[in-house]
Amino acid sequence: LSSSSRLLNIENDTIRYRYIQNLKNVSFGMCMSGFPEVASSFQRFLEESKLIELCHSFRFLTVEKEYASISSKAVRIQRGKNMFRKYLGESASHKIEIPRSDLEAIQNNLEKGTSTLFSGLSKSLQQELRSVFLNDYLNSSLYKTWMQKLSEEEVRLYSVYGKNWFTAVKEAKN
Repeated sequence: LSSSSRLLNIENDTIRYRYIQNLKNVSFGMCMSGFPEVASSFQRFLEESKLIELCHSFRFLTVEKEYASISSKAVRIQRGKNMFRKYLGESASHKIEIPRSDLEAIQNNLEKGTSTLFSGLSKSLQQELRSVFLNDYLNSSLYKTWMQKLSEEEVRLYSVYGKNWFTAVKEAKN
């Protein structure tokens, strides 16, 4: 291998190794903030556990996060209506059951297009999902199998570079 491709491999492996290290302290917050493997694994757990409404809730949280970051009020109004139709409406395809008073409050404020329209619902869904994450997912065979695979990958990466890993990175840069 050329030194530049060897450096790229070492740098990629180093990033992956550090990422695996972070995953050892997995949390629900990681599902919601930049750790796609955690989110994907948790989503798979919900699906395999036939927790369909919680699957919808988890997807809703992802969409709501995007909704809240939209700067255009007109786009937010349209997106909010779409979200309502898909997740909360009478014949929603990904129905999430919420108290009627909350449903009416959201429906009555759709035209305002505020970035916080769904924030109360989002907090409630996060609490429910966090509980499932901590009490069920972290004790599941799916999670344990995933952690075992990550440990094996970590050992493989470490065996390639050994205790002088970071020295190898420096040498490859020269």
